[in-house]
Amino acid sequence: MFNKSKLQRGVSLVELMVVVVLIGVLAAIASPGIFRAIERQNAVAVAAGVASALRTARNQAMSRGTPVWVDVNFGNNAANRGSVELFTRGTIAGGDAARNCRETAGARNLVGSFTPQGISGKGAIVRTDPAGLCFAPDGRVLTDTGQRVIPLGSRCRGDYAIVYTADYDVVPTAALLDCPNAAGLQAFRDARAIVRMNQISVPYNGSIRVEQ
Repeated sequence: MFNKSKLQRGVSLVELMVVVVLIGVLAAIASPGIFRAIERQNAVAVAAGVASALRTARNQAMSRGTPVWVDVNFGNNAANRGSVELFTRGTIAGGDAARNCRETAGARNLVGSFTPQGISGKGAIVRTDPAGLCFAPDGRVLTDTGQRVIPLGSRCRGDYAIVYTADYDVVPTAALLDCPNAAGLQAFRDARAIVRMNQISVPYNGSIRVEQ
């Protein structure tokens, strides 16, 4: 025979409604933060994709022994979020592969590409300096005509090419594109975080990295 004193009491409708309301309140409080975290991860994924494409260009140039050019195309809406295209060139004489970044004539041969289109969110490629890049067979990054990259700004030390990613509806301002100094570093990062801007730094001869 069951001992009725040991049976658990059922949940009342009022108690159930209180639990449902509490869950709703907690969800409402947490959801904006969760949404922002997801957007931030999507933005980082776009920047990582660009960095990966640039590393591929460098690796292919070094393994092939021929230069690999990079076209960075910008995007400013949901349908066009920009792209990165990697290609080699044939020379004028006979279509042989170009031997250095100054041999800019001949047919383009696509060897790789990346687009943010398959990544959720609003992340897009919004700017690059300089406009075109070329990775030489020794791994150095040059302009698309074979010149050494000019240092960007007074605080951007060294010879860097930089690609910027952010929300596609962002118009990059000089303040967002500048290189931070120590005194204003936190404010600079906060301003970039609002529009989920990241930069992919490509040194003349060094590792490619994603930075805020």
